[in-house]
Amino acid sequence: MRKQQAIHEGHNAETVGKSLKVICEGYDTVAERFYGRSEGDCPDIDGKIYFDSPVNICEGVFVNVKINEVMDYDLLGTAVINPE
Repeated sequence: MRKQQAIHEGHNAETVGKSLKVICEGYDTVAERFYGRSEGDCPDIDGKIYFDSPVNICEGVFVNVKINEVMDYDLLGTAVINPE
């Protein structure tokens, strides 16, 4: 388990500063952030991607999220909203 955690931490650290395409799965009222997952992430198995957004993001909508930080198995970021 420790070896797997170290591998996972290394993988997550590589995503910091990058933008990922994330499907919004909802809003976490405790964390006060939206959350979702990127392609290849399995619900209830892989970590979540928590993100802030200046606008409301509906469930099922894809959004680009710039990853700013790693928190255990989860990623923290900010939605990149392009004005139209």
